[in-house]
Amino acid sequence: MEETMRITQRLAHSCFIVATLLSAGAVVAQDYPNRPIRLVVPSSPGTSPDLTSRIIAPELSKQLGQPVIVENKAGADMILGFEYVAKLVPADGYTISAAVASNLIMLPLTTTGLRFDPLTDLPPFMGFAEARLVLTSSASVPWKSFDEMIVQARANPGKFNYGASSPNIRLMMEVLLRRLNLNVVYIPYSAGAAYVQSLAAGNDIQLGFVSDTLVVNLGDKVRAIAITGDKRFAKLPSAPTLGELGYPKMPGLSFSLNARAGTPAPIVQRLYAAASRSMQQPEVRALFEKVNLVPMDESPEAAGRTFAEQAAFFSEIAKQVGIKPN
Repeated sequence: MEETMRITQRLAHSCFIVATLLSAGAVVAQDYPNRPIRLVVPSSPGTSPDLTSRIIAPELSKQLGQPVIVENKAGADMILGFEYVAKLVPADGYTISAAVASNLIMLPLTTTGLRFDPLTDLPPFMGFAEARLVLTSSASVPWKSFDEMIVQARANPGKFNYGASSPNIRLMMEVLLRRLNLNVVYIPYSAGAAYVQSLAAGNDIQLGFVSDTLVVNLGDKVRAIAITGDKRFAKLPSAPTLGELGYPKMPGLSFSLNARAGTPAPIVQRLYAAASRSMQQPEVRALFEKVNLVPMDESPEAAGRTFAEQAAFFSEIAKQVGIKPN
């Protein structure tokens, strides 16, 4: 009985604390925002996170009634910018981050000494766009379709190569090759430009995932043989989705807006509501579609689930492949 009373008292005390915090958060949110908001991009100007941020920021400013200033903090494979928002600024909603989910998720799998946890310290409050990844081959290879590629690769184990310039792209290929039971050799690239040039030439590598925009720009130098996403891409109509081909959906590039953990829930909801209204504007959607991005509107809860699912996806295949932090 005495123990039950103690537990009841502790629960009552905890409920009081939670109620107090929620009340305080509501008061803070009523005054939010009352000054400019910084949208930190952890990569250089011209990169996809920078481009998407600069599309949404002007409308987000209108919706919030305060300037939303895009600020590039590139360095250390994006760690510099992410860590800044996750650990070095207050959790008050005045400094947020743009992210490609896989770039953020992959950090604990590839980096030692990371001083923040992407899953718990920098959660997304909205998933706002997605880019398709295209399984691509040089036009010079002896296949013209996904099924023909499988036939050729099975008939010539170890003869063909695939490339990747980032861990997440490598893991995407490994997932697919293991499901197909294909022996295709991995060739690493330290720079994206060299990887794409090599893929187009078809001499050193014959397979790889690249963005749909790059494939369109490369024209008849390459062949698109499969694509991520729920439906075909109008500019590459002959490329079936991986789902059409009978393989479970594989993630493309998911773009999110993230805030430091501990940001009051009413402020998170205020940010999400403003971002959601921004993405509903026809002119904003048109700009995203112009650069071959699929506009999205994932709530904090849905974006969090996407984040967790991709983290589990990449973590499991990283263990199978033997990728370790270094």
